[in-house]
Amino acid sequence: MKRPRGNGKSNVSTKTPLGTKPELFPIDKAAVSSFNEIKNRLERAISAFDNGGDVVLLIREFSDLLEQGCDEANYFLGCLYEDGGTEVAPNLSQALIYYKKAADDFGYLEAYLALARFFYYGKGVPRSFNEAFRFYSMVDNAKPNAIAKRMLGRMYLFGEGIPQNYDKADAFLSLAAKSGNVYAIRDYAHLQKLMGRPIRHLWLRLKAGAFAFVLAWMNPRDSRLREG
Repeated sequence: MKRPRGNGKSNVSTKTPLGTKPELFPIDKAAVSSFNEIKNRLERAISAFDNGGDVVLLIREFSDLLEQGCDEANYFLGCLYEDGGTEVAPNLSQALIYYKKAADDFGYLEAYLALARFFYYGKGVPRSFNEAFRFYSMVDNAKPNAIAKRMLGRMYLFGEGIPQNYDKADAFLSLAAKSGNVYAIRDYAHLQKLMGRPIRHLWLRLKAGAFAFVLAWMNPRDSRLREG
């Protein structure tokens, strides 16, 4: 989030009491108060978003936060326009614009994952495995990420936009599966089948199914149930 700019005026006296040091960077209390207010509003909006709040009200609040210089709001507007709601139809073109801004202006990791997902599945853009691979690689290179690893492994597994490579697929999928991602475990199971390991394939398939059932029962929003 961008920090609000001060008014350029110092409220600190130019006279320094004996035995004290002058403030090299005077604090603009009004700016700090404004920043804290925006931060608190953002946290409340994110909490409402996580709890399935009204889409119309959320769009209004995140849009206003964006006008206040809160670049992080771009990502959540992207999510809201991607999924839509009762009174808001999904708008993938608009979602893509916000995701790009969240990635370019804020460097939001989830925004890069969203862009990769859009290109991988061809959501609102022509399908491009090359672009999807680029964005997933950017995420994983910046910070190891189970979703990115799973998708990179899957692309090597099926040769999607890149030469098929079971060794590289194994490297990515094994790590993603260890994180507990259900879809990574399933893809890793498929890899075992292709590599002639039927028993391990069956065991991983059963593990993925059982794990998915437990996670969905305990918390349907668990990140380990995310596909891409």
